[in-house]
Amino acid sequence: MKRRSPSPSPRPAAGRRRVILHCDADAFFCQVERQLHPDLYAAVPALAVFQHGDVIAADAGAKRLGVRKRDSPAAARRALAAGGGALAHVHVAPGQRVSYRPYDRASRAMHRVLGSMEMADTLLRVCGFANRDAPAADAETNTKTKTNASAAESPLRSPARSRRGVVVEKASIDEVFVQLPSGCSLATHAAPCARAIRRAVAEKTGLVLSVGAARNKTLAKFASAAAKPDGVVVVAEQEDAGVGSVEASNTSNKDTSNLVRSRELELVSESVLLRSTPCSKLRGFGNARVAERMRDALRCETAGDVAALVDRTAGDVERVASRIVAATGVTLTTATRAANAARGVCDEPVRGSA
Repeated sequence: MKRRSPSPSPRPAAGRRRVILHCDADAFFCQVERQLHPDLYAAVPALAVFQHGDVIAADAGAKRLGVRKRDSPAAARRALAAGGGALAHVHVAPGQRVSYRPYDRASRAMHRVLGSMEMADTLLRVCGFANRDAPAADAETNTKTKTNASAAESPLRSPARSRRGVVVEKASIDEVFVQLPSGCSLATHAAPCARAIRRAVAEKTGLVLSVGAARNKTLAKFASAAAKPDGVVVVAEQEDAGVGSVEASNTSNKDTSNLVRSRELELVSESVLLRSTPCSKLRGFGNARVAERMRDALRCETAGDVAALVDRTAGDVERVASRIVAATGVTLTTATRAANAARGVCDEPVRGSA
């Protein structure tokens, strides 16, 4: 008797089942300065912040005027003046010493919201998981958390230690990774969860977040950069994305901002994102000289270009990494990680705090 072949599983392949959101505060230092000095900066259409002779943050309005990180204050001031913008110095405490206290305070408030049990409960509801569905094994953990008020309020405490838990990891002063419970899907749950996160943070801290969602941390981070300013980008497999017209309009574009010109755009394919992500977004490639050498020596301007380079060598990542080292001078570890990231390969877990 001929055996029937098993029907294809509707679930994504192993290694592609995670739903990870990268939440990034837009021009964080600029947002905090607007909150600290509304009389000076609330109404200006463009704002940049500098320290020690370099611009360290530029909001969307400032970027439209050509201001970028690491610009000199003089150059930034000229560009901003042409568009009615302003240039602020980082906060200075009495005694003329630079103080990050206001920024740290705003950061703690943001992380407290994202890591709270209230936020976890909200995401679980959005994903269709009721608290009563949590496995009994987590009852003791939940009881301890509820009876310990200080622990419940501490930032970045993940909820149930189970496959249905929400895991939150602080990535930097203004960035957080959030992994949704097992069983969630990018197409169904990522966008509503991103909206819930953005709404909660805005209501409780006044900060605007851009959120990228994908199957791993690298793609999610690329997506949040593409979502700026004040947007959401969800990255799906090409067959699931349903973005043929978007892909056609962006295949030759090297600027991630074009992915989100329309605020309705929320779903893109991995191939679109990678071809639209500059090499400078690869970890360790932020230096302008490295990006220049990638372009001149290897003809790679985007992550997609690096992926194509790997494809042309029959998937030989080590060989491509060696070429990147020779061309740019970065370490082999950095080059190997970049070659993998450019293809959307990243197995790094989201690590919730204990």
